[in-house]
Amino acid sequence: SVQLVLDVPDSVPDAEHRLLLQIALNNCERLVRIINDILDVAKIESGNLTLNRKLVNVADIVRQSIQVVEGTARTAQVSLDARLPARLRPVMVDLDRIVQALVNLLSNAVKFAPQGSTVTVTAAGSESVVTLAVSDEGEGIAPENLSRLFMKFQQVDSSSSRRKGGTGLGLAITKALVEQHGGRIFVDSEVKKGTRFSFTLPAATAAEAESALLAPVAANKDGSARLAVRRVLVVDDDDDFRTLIRSQLSTAGYEVFDARDAASAMHIARTMRPDVITVDLLMPGLDGWDFIDKLRSEEPLARIPVVERRRGHEGRGSRPAVARSRPGARQPPRRHRAGSGRRRRLARGADGGADPRRASRAAGPRRR
Repeated sequence: SVQLVLDVPDSVPDAEHRLLLQIALNNCERLVRIINDILDVAKIESGNLTLNRKLVNVADIVRQSIQVVEGTARTAQVSLDARLPARLRPVMVDLDRIVQALVNLLSNAVKFAPQGSTVTVTAAGSESVVTLAVSDEGEGIAPENLSRLFMKFQQVDSSSSRRKGGTGLGLAITKALVEQHGGRIFVDSEVKKGTRFSFTLPAATAAEAESALLAPVAANKDGSARLAVRRVLVVDDDDDFRTLIRSQLSTAGYEVFDARDAASAMHIARTMRPDVITVDLLMPGLDGWDFIDKLRSEEPLARIPVVERRRGHEGRGSRPAVARSRPGARQPPRRHRAGSGRRRRLARGADGGADPRRASRAAGPRRR
């Protein structure tokens, strides 16, 4: 409620009263953080912490963590930088808990980083292990204090630590969360040069990685990558289907455009240059096949992968058949298209909802 009052510019015209409300809000938020930290410690120590593991791209972990911290970093005049390889195995983790762990490390780094400096998140991996690291350019930590960093209610005894405050639980919780996932956490620091925290997570197996959504990164020419939002164009005259798949893809981190007809879709494709297009083959007017032919005739658009949705020959209760059109591939003659046996059913999941996985895998590494 205090935040709602402060969000309205003229709600508290008196500057002193407004300052007092801001102090009250800051202390309320700090108290909430302390309570949440203590509850997390209690859950971990009692063995009651439940992990909801799912397959997650490392880039999604980094992206969400940076989004949480970027406001604080902006206020502190500290830059955030992410450096990721273009190809990295996904991990089987509780996304919320691993984001919590990485946010703790990022928040600490921003807290102790000098103004004008950069806090860097990096990732590296092998077939079995993925490593995430957070580096800052702060004061560093004396060697004799490193062993106490991950103890509960412990803070390094320095003037900056006392000035910055904190509960002394963040690093202990981070260590416990990482270890709950089967990983390990490390710290390297040099006084007056900065600190680097890193932790490992078991990488997904090759079989598990096959079902992962495409990572939200853009590949650089040197093999590294940067965070990027991928664009998907959904072309379908079925309003309910467009709404459903738009919702699912947006939740998965994609930027989604949609069109009810081929003419509108061509305009969006020319102006927005999506990474992948899903199209209903049996639209009225200019149908999906003609739309694809038109798309392939324009050089800038010819290389965009297309996921084709067919819904004209399903029986009651069956799922739409959809195939993927490879960029540059010749389309079969129209009289043979309906009978192609190579199409796969992939537009909807087992629960009847739209499945974004095939569209995401069709997008491919995006280069800018």
